[in-house]
Amino acid sequence: MCSVGIHQGNEGSGDLTQGIRIIIYINNILIMSDTAVLAAQQLEVLTHILQCLGFIINTEKSVMSPTQELEFLGMLVNTNTLLLSLPADKVKQIRTEAIRISNMASLSARLLSHFLGKLSTTTQAIPPVPLFYRCLQRDLQVTLNKSDQDYEVFLSFSQPSQEELSWWREHLPKWNGKPLKHKTEQMTFSSDASLLGWGAACAGNRTGGAWNRQCTLTLWS
Repeated sequence: MCSVGIHQGNEGSGDLTQGIRIIIYINNILIMSDTAVLAAQQLEVLTHILQCLGFIINTEKSVMSPTQELEFLGMLVNTNTLLLSLPADKVKQIRTEAIRISNMASLSARLLSHFLGKLSTTTQAIPPVPLFYRCLQRDLQVTLNKSDQDYEVFLSFSQPSQEELSWWREHLPKWNGKPLKHKTEQMTFSSDASLLGWGAACAGNRTGGAWNRQCTLTLWS
């Protein structure tokens, strides 16, 4: 892999049909090749094309030598293990902040919103992330609704939110890492639900039913 940082200069022209596998976000480019030799060759071609188009390569912020692991857009990309993960310092930072927040009797809505923003940026590297900040989001939203969107108001965590903070403290390192290449699905499972009932299907088998009164009361509450 090679990483290139660019900014725009004079206009130019170039041929972009080179078959180079790249990931682009604004002015950041990641080249992914099968071998180090090919990566170096493709970097040379891409650099030439960009310069012909009027872009200036920021070599100080670029990784110009092929490597199997580098940090790109805040994520650690490893083509040896084929994993996208959070760097160790970011894992430590999130765990430390989760511990600090969970030990607070109360905190401002602004501080919680800032923390949730950090958690949401980890989604690309940690698959189950959305499952472990929903209660925190709910506590924040309820507080903001009651305070006319005042981010300086203080709130206390519900028990489910405390459990989510515990997950971030204890389980984040175990879940850090998402495959760059997904395996072919071996089985497809479908499910759906409404206020009236639920249903599921897998490998030609189907099941479903209606909610009983207790479930209905829980859904509505």
